Amino acid sequence: MSREQQIGEKPTGLMGTLAGGLMNLIHKKEYSIIIEAIQSRSELPVSTILDIGCGGGAVVKEFSRQFSNAQVIGVDHSAEMVRLSQKTNKSGIKTGRVKIQQNGVEKIEIESNTVDIITAFDTINFWPDYDLAFGEIKRVLSTGGRFIIVNGYPPVGSRWYEFVKFKDEHEYRSFLAQHGFEVSYLEVKNHTIIIESKKKVL
Repeated sequence: MSREQQIGEKPTGLMGTLAGGLMNLIHKKEYSIIIEAIQSRSELPVSTILDIGCGGGAVVKEFSRQFSNAQVIGVDHSAEMVRLSQKTNKSGIKTGRVKIQQNGVEKIEIESNTVDIITAFDTINFWPDYDLAFGEIKRVLSTGGRFIIVNGYPPVGSRWYEFVKFKDEHEYRSFLAQHGFEVSYLEVKNHTIIIESKKKVL
């Protein structure tokens, strides 16, 4: 794993904080467009949104801007990222519409069946235990709620291609199916894959 990838896995110290701030700037426009599209595909009312691995807080801030009636929660296992995300979302936290929590994806401190949209923006490669993670996602996701993965989709042969866990859309579909989710929307654009899925009805 490269130095950049190590920082991405668990941002710590000054370098982690600087990296989080840089990612906020780099991805701000891209994330805004993606979240606008997520909103356009929202058929049911959205009251609660959870961003897993919220990093510097840019995704949380954009969700709170575009989904103006929803509560937005960001969780991250890095104390530095929690502090940065709290700073980024200072106004939303002040009004009570935004919450930032220090949690790992394997244990999310949110009540069951209460979240309408769960997102993972460029974090799924770093999850240490997918079975535990998906158990928590399914637990907190409401009936009809959506789990959305946004992740790098690098070209074959690039160094990032070797790093990503899932190499093509078929691997993503298979992975989600194995964990009880069915893909409802998939798009690959500008070396980024966006996948929306829902819990399978048993």
